[in-house]
Amino acid sequence: TSSDDLDGPSSLALEILQVLGEARNATLGAGGAGGSLTRGEVVDCTERVGRAMLLERIEGAAAVLDDEVRFAESALGLCRFVNNAGVVATELGVAADIGEVLYEGAVPRRKLERIYTSALTLAAPEL
Repeated sequence: TSSDDLDGPSSLALEILQVLGEARNATLGAGGAGGSLTRGEVVDCTERVGRAMLLERIEGAAAVLDDEVRFAESALGLCRFVNNAGVVATELGVAADIGEVLYEGAVPRRKLERIYTSALTLAAPEL
């Protein structure tokens, strides 16, 4: 792959897969049976990693919400995560079993609404 591919959406997909691999290894190291996870464990692990990555990206966007340039970069990362999450779940073969992955952090609702509307404005200024 070229460096352009690694800087784009595929880099996030690779990051997600790497984090999932690390989580899988940690689970196996903590007593997982025989080196393989059950489908339920893969689903659970995928959801936990998804929640953690969503939390990280939303809180990152919240921290730079008033800085237009930095927010644009952060919003792009958030959008890449959202776009790639389904692809990763499909590649892992658990897309049909994944529940909703919702933000579970401490950013107030009004600020979350500002993140959402600001990201929409960036993605589709004509709205």
